[in-house]
Amino acid sequence: MAGGTQGVSFKKGITLRKTYFKEVEMFVFFIALIVLLAGCRGTDYPPELVSYGQSADTLQVGESAVFWAVAVDPDGDQVTYSWSASQGYFVDPEEDTVIWQSPENPAVNNVNIQVIITDATGLSFIKNFEIVLTSGPVQQDTTGNQPPGIVDYGQSLSKALLGEKVSFWIHAEDPEDDRIFYFWTSSSGIFSCIVDSAVNWWPNDVGNTVSVGVIAYDSNGAMTSHVFQLNVNNGAWKNGSQIPVDLSSPGTVVLDGKIYVFGGNSHGQTLNTTYIYDPTTDTWTRGADMPTARAGPAAAAYNGGIYVFGGKVVETNEFLNVNEVYDPASNTWETKTPMPTARQRHVALTVGDRIYVIGGFDGNQFYAINEVYDPEADKWETKTSMFTPRDRLAGIVYDGYIYCIGGGQSGFSTVDANERYDPKTDTWEKLSPMPIGRRGIGYGVIGDLIVVFSGKLSSGDYTNRIDAYSISQDKWISSFPGKPTPCESPASATINDTIYLIGGWDYYTPTLNINEIFYRE
Repeated sequence: MAGGTQGVSFKKGITLRKTYFKEVEMFVFFIALIVLLAGCRGTDYPPELVSYGQSADTLQVGESAVFWAVAVDPDGDQVTYSWSASQGYFVDPEEDTVIWQSPENPAVNNVNIQVIITDATGLSFIKNFEIVLTSGPVQQDTTGNQPPGIVDYGQSLSKALLGEKVSFWIHAEDPEDDRIFYFWTSSSGIFSCIVDSAVNWWPNDVGNTVSVGVIAYDSNGAMTSHVFQLNVNNGAWKNGSQIPVDLSSPGTVVLDGKIYVFGGNSHGQTLNTTYIYDPTTDTWTRGADMPTARAGPAAAAYNGGIYVFGGKVVETNEFLNVNEVYDPASNTWETKTPMPTARQRHVALTVGDRIYVIGGFDGNQFYAINEVYDPEADKWETKTSMFTPRDRLAGIVYDGYIYCIGGGQSGFSTVDANERYDPKTDTWEKLSPMPIGRRGIGYGVIGDLIVVFSGKLSSGDYTNRIDAYSISQDKWISSFPGKPTPCESPASATINDTIYLIGGWDYYTPTLNINEIFYRE
């Protein structure tokens, strides 16, 4: 450990008092004396350094070190910090305490570190440090207090979307069994906490590489550090193999890594088709046709079977309450007890051993109803309705909760509602609404983000807009590239944090056979 008075001031006023003073009061007295002397001066003075240091004088190539320089201004001005190095880089170069990452291939072994401390009037103080890089492990000084040793660390993602939650963790042990503390810092983003061994972090800026650093230090001031790195991006698009038929408003579900697309509207014709997409081979196959042709059904998987509920016959404008189950293993269909309420453009979502069929439209009424199907007993019951009646909504299951987002009502009216249902308590909760209401949105889940795509606005226009809802923060993020083809009512499916948007309806075609795929870049 090298340095002068070793008091490290971090963000949010957290002070790590690694000091040679035996009494904290002496440090406080020293700062107070500087401020008192400032009152006797008639001119402005630059900041004065009261604490500085570094975690190591010698470091193995590729490792990181901690530097700190704490100053006060005699005139009471606010001070700022600007760190620079002849090699390597800093995690956050504008703090009083920083983590410096050494280069993998240094030009020279001696590295010069400098911090410029400036007050509000522009007066500054410069402090220089030096550290020596070695190719082999650095022998620890066994005569004094030893720093903690890192025995485990990790991160949940190496790539993250803007606003997506990332978890970091580290475990350190101290040779002298001293108590260990932690401090986290990053060049951007928001932490759930900065003093725990495990933290969540949300990126708020897109960059090729973002660094997240942690310091582990013991009760006697010895410290070690680690730097994590990840890529933060706002997603990318690619095209998959097109579905063999133009369609919109099909029923869609994922089962065993494949996407099943049932029925839909194809240029005014009601479909009874079953198409199966395998992302691993980028190929489509045909399954057995549904017994009942329909557009706007909802599909949900349970125990190896796929249940397809309701829909509409486009040619006759007949709304259906039919309930048919498809067995992929035998490629056969079976008719089950129909829904209590005939409707189309609703959602069906499986939680536990129940399927929740929510919302929809029957030609006269927009529904908020929540009808629940028990596949084992082949029976229906009614649960608490959501707050907002609507059709063409997004329905997502995440961590045992159901999220119902957006949708439409009469005419071109759109809904921005975001409502969460808890099946355990049969209660609904209103969450942060979409930035812009729209109906017929595509949707999927990446990490803890519910991503909604395109859809139709209240103006009647189609939009390529993308918004992402952070479940862990209850907030929306909107800085994403637009959907290549604006449309409404595509088939929507998520597999392994990749979202597939298939078909849809737009101004010109009007039904589409596209397969647009959104993923972390």
